[in-house]
This record gives sequence, structure tokens and C-alpha cells, in this order.
Amino acid sequence: MFFFLVGKRDIYRSKFTKIFFSIIFTLSGLFLNNFIKKLKKSHLLTPAVLITIWYVLTLPGCALTGDFIREGAGSAPPAGHPEFVVFFIGDAGKVRERESEPALVALRDDLKKISPDSSLVVFLGDNIYDNGLPDEGHPARATAERYLIAQLNVLTGGHRAVFIPGNHDWDGLSPAGANLLLNQQYLIESLSGGQAQLLPRNGCGMPAAIDIGESLRLVLFDSHKWFREQSGIMDTNQCTDHKHKELFAALRETLANSGPRRTILVHHHPFVTYGEHGGYFDWKKHIFPLTAFNKYLYLPLPVIGSLYPIARRNGITVQDLSSSVYKRFSDSIRAVSRDFLPLFSVSGHEHSLQIIRESGPAALQLVSGKGTRLTDGSVSADEGSLFASPLPGYMRLEIREGNKFSVTVMVAEENKAPKEVFFLNLTEK
Repeated sequence: MFFFLVGKRDIYRSKFTKIFFSIIFTLSGLFLNNFIKKLKKSHLLTPAVLITIWYVLTLPGCALTGDFIREGAGSAPPAGHPEFVVFFIGDAGKVRERESEPALVALRDDLKKISPDSSLVVFLGDNIYDNGLPDEGHPARATAERYLIAQLNVLTGGHRAVFIPGNHDWDGLSPAGANLLLNQQYLIESLSGGQAQLLPRNGCGMPAAIDIGESLRLVLFDSHKWFREQSGIMDTNQCTDHKHKELFAALRETLANSGPRRTILVHHHPFVTYGEHGGYFDWKKHIFPLTAFNKYLYLPLPVIGSLYPIARRNGITVQDLSSSVYKRFSDSIRAVSRDFLPLFSVSGHEHSLQIIRESGPAALQLVSGKGTRLTDGSVSADEGSLFASPLPGYMRLEIREGNKFSVTVMVAEENKAPKEVFFLNLTEK
């Protein structure tokens, strides 16, 4: 009943929910022995355990511990130097104090090899965990600033970056979301000296285009702004372009005006994923559900713990593909892709690295959402997976002479040298 009543709210991302689940699961753990004793007396223990085991064994996919590469899916490493490189990294907004994140260090070193005029870094949202950038004087302000500064520090020698918002940057469905986003926009511009910006500006959400020569157009938009609107939260419209248009109508217009350029859709929420937001949970979430809120909180809660993934797979939060809001978003992206044939969509949100090709000529989704070790999540390989990994890293889009496009996946593990693990040639044959 509780899940039914709050199903239309983004409860998974709210402070209330974290407190609620922590209390419920902790109390459940404290009384678990008594619960088991009663089950034994009523002869229900075996059925309860069997139900949990059955549910775990029938989970879609199998959580990966390393890189998955579908046989025959990759390409040979491209030859020659690229004319332009776009780096994609997401969900990097949490770092330890006085400790560097391997993916950010690898990205910084990679970037140094390329001229600032021939490169761009795109941060794919969730730039500040867990609740965006509060006002100055707020107790969480210093930590939030530190998370953002760690990402800006990859920019050296005039290199440029663009950030897009994610659900954490808005603090989910918080009424204060627009203010949090403006705080982040102003801080990015101030700290970077103009080298970086948050797009779309002013919490608009509508598409912003970045043209890279005559070969490519990046079309960036704020998917979570649309999620907020679909959830009944109408933030003040500060758009200068597309002011009174619906998102997908504006997106179609931006793509139609791209001329001969190939296009890439850049948005925080992927239209397909084989991670937890897509309903792919590993056994750990059934036995240790509190790791969803703290990755080190291994309090065993078998049977009861299965309520968490079951709820997530049944649309309890708009942040999961199981929700009706997210399904409408995915269907709309697929429809736009069928009509305008972008090279791919690229997103964060899911804490993993994935390249997924659905059936159809344009349904390619890149997920680069593992910019830090500190985010929890699992990923599986399924029918559309070309590549999948739970390890930290980022992706590079390389543009070569003759409008040849390729994607390289970089993995950066702790205490290991970063390495290129997958190549995908996107050039039309």
C-alpha cells in the first residue's frame, strides 16, 4: 500500500525514502531472528526462502564483474590521429577527500595529449551527488563544491568542457531544484574562467546545439527537466529558444536544422540500459539491500531485502525504465532516432559503461556513467549488448579525415594503468 501511494513521487532519490528504507530495513534486521522463529513455527520458512531463491535465480541477466565484449562486435583500433575528439564521462560527482578518482586522472592525462582546439569533454550529468549544489553557507556546500572542482580539474591548458544536468543535480523532484541548478551553472562558469559551461542554460531543458565543424552536431538537452514536468513540477521557464515548445518537437526542429552534419543526442537518461535502472539487479541487492544507499552497508536481510528490487522493477520511481514516465521518454527518443538517424544517444545515469544496439538502423545507446568508483550499481549483458563493464572509465568519440567516426572505451581501475578495452567503428560502409 505504501508503494502504491507514493509511486508517482521520485521516492528513491528523496531524503525521506533513504531514511524510511534505512529505518525499515534496520528494524527488520533487528527482529529478523524473531521473524525466522515464527516462520519455523508456522512452517513458512522454507517457502519464504525458496521464493527469494527463485526470484534471485530468475533475475534478468547476470551481473558482470569485468568487461563483456560480444563476439564479433568490436573493431580494430583505428589508424592515424583523429582531427577531433569528444570525451564522454558521466556520474562523476562524488570523490573522496585528498584522493583522486582513477577515471578523472586518466581523462586528464588523455586530454593533455590533444590540442584544446581539437577536443571537448562532455560530463553527462549527476555532477554533484546526492542533492545538487546548495546555497552558500549551507553545511553541504563545501563538499558539493569539492565534487565539482574535481571534475573541472581535468581541464588544463585551455581545454573545454560542457556539463549537462542529471537527476541528482536537480535533487530529484525537489521544489528547490531550479535554484540548485542555477547555483551549479554559475559556479562552473566562475571556477572554469569560461572554459566550461552547463547546458542547457538557466534550467531551460530544451535542446542546445554544439557544432563541430561541418561534420558533427551535438544536441544536448535536459532529460530530467522533462521528467519533472511529467511528474507535475512546472519550474519557471527561462528558455530563450524554443520557449513555448514541447521538448521532442524542439528536438526534431534542432535535428532538422543540422544540415549535412551527423548528429549525436546527449541526455542524462538512456533510452535502454541493462543495469539497475533497467531492472537488472544482482543477488547482492536481495541479500544486502542497504548497499543501495551506502555501498559498504552489508547488513544481511534475506527475504525482506527482495522487496527493494521488486519495487524498483515495478515502477516505484520515475528514474527507472519500469515507470510509465520513463517508458514514454524512451519511446519518444526511439521515434526521433528512427526519423533522424543520429549516430547514437549518449547518457550517464546508470553506473556502468555500456554500448547497446537495438534492432533498427539508428537505435545505438552509449552509457558512460561510471566516472567514479564511489557510485553503486551493477550491470548485465543482454541481447543488445556490444560492450558492458561495471568498471570506472569513460568513452572517446574520434573524428578522422573523411568524416570517419569511431568510439573507444577506456577503463581506469584503481592501482592499474588505464587501458583501451573496446573499439567501435561507426563509419557508414
